[in-house]
Amino acid sequence: MNGRAPVGYHRRNSYKKKRLRNVIIISAVILLVLFVVFLIIGNTLFKKANTPDDEEPKDKTSTTEQKNNTAPYSIQAHNIDLTGLSSSDFSDKLSALSKNGATAVSIKCTDKEGKLLYASDIAKEFGYQNNSSSLISLGTLTSSANRRDIFTSAYMTVASVNEKDAKTRSVMIAYEAALVCEMIESGIKEVLLRCPDASPENLNDILSIANNVKLINKDATVGIEIPSKILSSELASEHIDKLATSFDFMALTMVEPSKDSETVEQVDALLTTHLFYILRYNMRVLIPPAEDEDTKEALQTLLTENSIANWQEIS
Repeated sequence: MNGRAPVGYHRRNSYKKKRLRNVIIISAVILLVLFVVFLIIGNTLFKKANTPDDEEPKDKTSTTEQKNNTAPYSIQAHNIDLTGLSSSDFSDKLSALSKNGATAVSIKCTDKEGKLLYASDIAKEFGYQNNSSSLISLGTLTSSANRRDIFTSAYMTVASVNEKDAKTRSVMIAYEAALVCEMIESGIKEVLLRCPDASPENLNDILSIANNVKLINKDATVGIEIPSKILSSELASEHIDKLATSFDFMALTMVEPSKDSETVEQVDALLTTHLFYILRYNMRVLIPPAEDEDTKEALQTLLTENSIANWQEIS
């Protein structure tokens, strides 16, 4: 023998070392996985051991019930209609409300057909607002309110639910969701959606608006005024539960425009009729702006007697 290693020796030796290294790595990974699994099992057993025997398991619906029965906050918001308002007009109204102790305002941002009452960049991009020079800007709204430490709640009428064509309706839903996000990004604290003509048949369209908003801005606070057709349906509670999963708060209107009765009488009758839902879901009560001091005082007395501290004026 000449003392040299056989042919292929170094190659076989290198292969054995590589295979050994792979075995070590795989074994380490398996041990790590087993360690994590046993750690999880151990924690689970520990929690079970420290849970009282008489503690009832959580109901699967507890999350929904908690959301349905927990209002995020209560406000007492006074109405400001943006129709024809200039920046100085809005500022004057805020100053007057602030002097009277108001801490929140309810800002009407669309007319009853859904037409915007403020200057919107989103509307311009969609081609829905060509001349907005005479309209107040969202920045003016929020800066004026913030200077006075006044909470801002905007409300808008949703028009998409009335659209018959499915493709057009989907575009309108995306547009309205974008408008809500625009309001929130400008500094508006919350947005209340009004869908007076909505019914159980287009409930999913209403939910789509809220879901689209959350996709863009998960922290946006969006509420819904429960439509009368949904409230009067046979499955009212089921529909309201469904709305509660997507919206941050819900509201009921105490105004029936078709009625000729006095405002206070309307509110009293509707409170009596819907008090069950208001209390069960901690709903906000929507009332008309008082036209005189006597009506205003009577409305406040009525709300106090029914233990309602969460209300908002709408027009």
